[in-house]
Amino acid sequence: MFTGSHKQKIERQKALAEVDKANEKAIISQLPDVILVHIFQYLDTLTLVSASLVCRRWYHVCGDNALTTTFDMRTSPRSLKQLWMISRRKLTKNTVAVHIRGKSNFNKTMENLTEAYLEDLFKRCDQLTSLSFECFDFTKVPLANIVHPQSEGLIHLSLRESMLPMKWFEGLEHGNLLPNLQTLDLHTCSKVANNDLQAISYLKSLERLVLCNCYRISARGIPTLVTNLRSLKHLDFSGCPGINNVALFHLAKLELTELLLRFCHLLTDYGINELFRDTSCTKKTLRKLDLYSCHELTDKCFENVIKGNQLTDLNVGGCNKLTREKVDCFKELFPECVLQSGPVNSDDDQCDKDENDFHACKRMRISAH
Repeated sequence: MFTGSHKQKIERQKALAEVDKANEKAIISQLPDVILVHIFQYLDTLTLVSASLVCRRWYHVCGDNALTTTFDMRTSPRSLKQLWMISRRKLTKNTVAVHIRGKSNFNKTMENLTEAYLEDLFKRCDQLTSLSFECFDFTKVPLANIVHPQSEGLIHLSLRESMLPMKWFEGLEHGNLLPNLQTLDLHTCSKVANNDLQAISYLKSLERLVLCNCYRISARGIPTLVTNLRSLKHLDFSGCPGINNVALFHLAKLELTELLLRFCHLLTDYGINELFRDTSCTKKTLRKLDLYSCHELTDKCFENVIKGNQLTDLNVGGCNKLTREKVDCFKELFPECVLQSGPVNSDDDQCDKDENDFHACKRMRISAH
């Protein structure tokens, strides 16, 4: 006679066989494995784990080396303990990109990143080129733990919405660290200040720098950045209330292709004129300029922007002092340039989100003082 556990095993095997038989009739099951691998490359890690549970064939397809190069958990924030458990199962020597997001607690405190997790991460993945730690508290993790021998090949580093201690980047001043880094994303890292910009300026290979909602930054931190980071192409100062006309005077020395200055309310027509002056390097290279909700800009702004006739994307939405006549005139002169204009559009979710982030940072600044 069969035991209870043996009967359960037989029933489970029958159920799996029925599932496999049903899957064979599905259109997607008729695709070859190589096509399935290509489709699954667009899935994040958690969705890929779920896909591997559909059937035995998908389980083996999801184990393909091409699907282990990226570990992405940003769409599913988890505690560090949960991330560690998933990492141990999914990270391999083939993994070159790791993107994780910490889970905020009910009292809005961030997940604490630990040195032990970083050590295990670099031990498992020694060829990382892209690394994202979003919404983490780095108070107990010094920069030295990120600047690891295995991280010398890093090209992209994102610390979005993370809590970085004051002067956290000072270690960059002592040696040629992160020599290949091209992208640094510090979106809403509210403690980043001017002295951090001085340290960041040692990253000579940097091409893309995001400092959106870093409200402690002002024009005083710009000169060092401009002097050292000559390869910089993309710069985002959106939501930085300290960015003014003086900052634009210095930024005009860079060969930027994209400049985002959303919610920089201190900017005036004079600053735009400095950005597009005859001796400006930016004038010749700038393709995208975002001036959304810079309230002090007037029609004279367009007269200065016309000098930079290389623009292909210009956003002046929410600039309430602009007239419709000047907007239409600019469209006629430069039909190839995508011009976004008009008052603040409440239907634009992205603009609403950016404005909410800006006001949140403003409240943080007031409470800090």
